[in-house]
Amino acid sequence: MKLIIEKMKNIFNIKSTISEIFSILEKYKNRVAFLIDNDGVLKGSLTDGDLRRFILKSGRVDSNTSAQELMNTDVFFIEEKECR
Repeated sequence: MKLIIEKMKNIFNIKSTISEIFSILEKYKNRVAFLIDNDGVLKGSLTDGDLRRFILKSGRVDSNTSAQELMNTDVFFIEEKECR
C-alpha cells in the first residue's frame, strides 16, 4: 500500500499544511485531497469548498494551518475485495 500512496498525488498526512496540500493539488489538477494518519488510515478529505467554508466560519486562515483543522471527517472507503 505504501508504494501506491507514494505514487498518488492527492494523499497526504493529516498534519500537512494547507499550503503544502493545495500547491500539490494545483500542480496536478486534482480537486480533492485524501488525508491519512501515520498508519495509512483514511481520516478525512479536503477540497476548495472545505477551505472556503473554514474561512467563512472562522474568519481566518494561514498557510501553515494544519489540514486536520478543516478536513471533512465524514468519509468512508470501500475495499477492493468488497467490490467483487
